[in-house]
Amino acid sequence: MADWNQVERHFDQADAAMLRGENHLSADLRYAAYILQVCSPKSGAEILDVGCGDGVVCRAIKQLRPDLSISGVDISSVLIEKAQAAGEGIAYQVANVVEQEFFLSARFDLIFSFSFARYLDADELTKLNRTLLSKLHLGGKVCHLSIPDRRKWLLYCVCNQLNQGRSQARAWAMGVAITLAKLRDPKMSDGISRWHRAARLLAALPPDVRARINRPSDSWYRFDLIAESSESTHE
Repeated sequence: MADWNQVERHFDQADAAMLRGENHLSADLRYAAYILQVCSPKSGAEILDVGCGDGVVCRAIKQLRPDLSISGVDISSVLIEKAQAAGEGIAYQVANVVEQEFFLSARFDLIFSFSFARYLDADELTKLNRTLLSKLHLGGKVCHLSIPDRRKWLLYCVCNQLNQGRSQARAWAMGVAITLAKLRDPKMSDGISRWHRAARLLAALPPDVRARINRPSDSWYRFDLIAESSESTHE
């Protein structure tokens, strides 16, 4: 399970404008365009960004789609303060979405996260999905984008080693060693327990929820989960 105090401290101390190591408007707009392409919100939709940080993606989405009503929620009060300071008619709240209530009376047409599932293990993400599905209008969607794929973990480690100039044999040996270390201590940073199996996430959804996997996501070792609500989701 996540150490939520540690997660909160991490984001409180982070460079609020950094997103995947890219700190410029074109990167924000590229991610926003990807989110809109995969999630396809209808005109005038009410949408919620889970793990919105300082709101850079919310603002980029608003720039591309000014018709959308956008809200954001994040565990870091520091980042939410910065998001609120930027204005632009976006509503924000501070909350640990796995453990706390948020936007109590609101319902949304689309709830999405981008590169957020990497901070949750499978049980936490399953619990969160139940909450998010209950906050949708009928026919609304929950979209988790850029989920690290457990099946690609070892290859990802090997590629990192190759990029550092190691031989192929050495890269595979190091990749296996890193994997074994992560399995022994899944709480390590970017632990393997927070890389997800698509089949398990799908199986944990209510049986009447229509869901699909989009693979690859914004990078070769990630996938997207798109789940659409049904009438019984709201009962």
